[in-house]
Amino acid sequence: MMKINNQYIANEIINKGSFGTVVKGYKIKNKQPIVIKFDKSGVNLIKHESFILNYLNSKNTKFIPYVMYYGLYKNAPILVLPFYKYNLIQFLNENNNMTNDFFILFTSKLIHIIEHIHSNYVIHRDIKPENIMVNSLNEPIIIDFGLSCFYYSSDGEHIKNNKINSVIGSHKYCSIYVNSFNTPSRRDDIISISYILIFLLFKQLPWDNIPTSNYINRKSIEYIIALCELHPKSDILINFFNYIYSINFEDKPEYAFIYSTFDNII
Repeated sequence: MMKINNQYIANEIINKGSFGTVVKGYKIKNKQPIVIKFDKSGVNLIKHESFILNYLNSKNTKFIPYVMYYGLYKNAPILVLPFYKYNLIQFLNENNNMTNDFFILFTSKLIHIIEHIHSNYVIHRDIKPENIMVNSLNEPIIIDFGLSCFYYSSDGEHIKNNKINSVIGSHKYCSIYVNSFNTPSRRDDIISISYILIFLLFKQLPWDNIPTSNYINRKSIEYIIALCELHPKSDILINFFNYIYSINFEDKPEYAFIYSTFDNII
């Protein structure tokens, strides 16, 4: 048990990795559950996440965490955030009777959140079920902005699509373009959410349980269309995936078209 800044108690390790440790705790004043992130990355991931979250909250971005406290503990950066009981995987394990309509609406809400994030010139770059929390109203909360960045530079220029040396974010949920070592942009957040939709509708991904070197083939539009043909609303899903795979690097996604697609499925 650790006391932090005389305001918070940390008492249960949730996750521990090479970049740091995530600990559950509570606020001393009112027993509010919290999570505390301890940064051991050496590259100031938590400082960066705190900056991005404070910026997005200043723009009234909904359904993301707010920063309760950022500071140092034993000379290491820490970040205190609200606690959410379930991530998407845990929620599905506890609620196995959700309908396809619920999954479509849930995905549409994710797109709404990411649209607001994008409207403030930020891309998330690590969309995956573990970074989607579910609140008490069964609504999504997007967390973990440590890899997020601005897609416009300070001089108003869109970032360039330079080849990257390794995948940014999750191999499983990064877009086919990032899997091919392209710089992430807005389209890639959308495509990552579409992979979550595949997981929700079909209970697995086509590239589960295969070597990561074969992911690109399974993430191809041809393979995904073949999968969509198994769904009762295959024509609408195929139109959706054809569109999001056609988004160019600097394009602003047609969010309204995506919402209408989901409305048509339901």
